[in-house]
Amino acid sequence: MATRVGVRDAASNRHRYSGVAAERFRSGFERRRGQLAVLGRRGSQVLLLAGLTGVLTGLAVTGFEWVTRDQLFEGLRDQPIGVQIAAPLVGLMLAQAILRWIARTTSPATADEYIHNFHEMGRRLDLRPLPGRILASMATLGFGGALGYEGPSIYLGAGIGSALQARFSRLFSRSDVKVLLVAGAAAGVAAEQARILGLAQPDHAAEPLARPERAAIVVDQKSGQRPVRGANTR
Repeated sequence: MATRVGVRDAASNRHRYSGVAAERFRSGFERRRGQLAVLGRRGSQVLLLAGLTGVLTGLAVTGFEWVTRDQLFEGLRDQPIGVQIAAPLVGLMLAQAILRWIARTTSPATADEYIHNFHEMGRRLDLRPLPGRILASMATLGFGGALGYEGPSIYLGAGIGSALQARFSRLFSRSDVKVLLVAGAAAGVAAEQARILGLAQPDHAAEPLARPERAAIVVDQKSGQRPVRGANTR
């Protein structure tokens, strides 16, 4: 009799323990599923914000290049030679004044500022000097100074991404604090490279491919090699 009671108690304990284990598994599964759903929603939102960063950066870089190259620099080319010679110095002086009185800094760094901030995980990109530095870049480039468009484009995109991430910081974990900063910088590079590679002017970019004889001349001019014998280069 005692043996039967012991067997019944053991079976009851096993049933109770299995029920507890099943309940724990169910609650853990529900908790993990909820966490995955939240991560999925956040991932979609972050992806949309990255796309928005790219669009805004592309528009900003286009506007920057339109003002700097198409308005200031192209207008300078129509001026007398004396004005063209003096213009770079004037542009540098104007850029220095802008950095001092608007950006409140003496550093003209653009892409370098992005690189330094990328490696400082605990600090966001300081956006206060950004407008002044972009205006100083416009003055330097627009008046014929020796400066590339890549640095300001990267800096402009990084600033846009950093501003958006600060606005929607609740969607990002602490380890993802630089996601939109990098997305904006990459968009700035892409927008600038599109102009350099001629993708913004598809008719001119495709012309050598449409006319093989011109393609041979282009290769010859860029590589310094003689055209292949027998190629039609008339």
